[in-house]
Amino acid sequence: MSGVSDNPRWSIPKSAHEEVRVELTHWKGTDRLNVRVWVLKDDGAMIATKFGFTLALDRCQAFSDAVASAVCVARERGLIV
Repeated sequence: MSGVSDNPRWSIPKSAHEEVRVELTHWKGTDRLNVRVWVLKDDGAMIATKFGFTLALDRCQAFSDAVASAVCVARERGLIV
């Protein structure tokens, strides 16, 4: 996916004024997965915070596997349905 141009994005509500955005981005010549908390400002604009991380796309499968494993354990423990 060289040169991500339209920055596909998925948003997960975190609170009334925050969301987690998962985006495919292109930075410094590399396509990346960017996961970041965004907050709603008083003027209605959403801005990125410093809270989050970026991964090279070749690390995405390992990240996805880790999240899937965490979800399975949380279900087994009755923490989520």
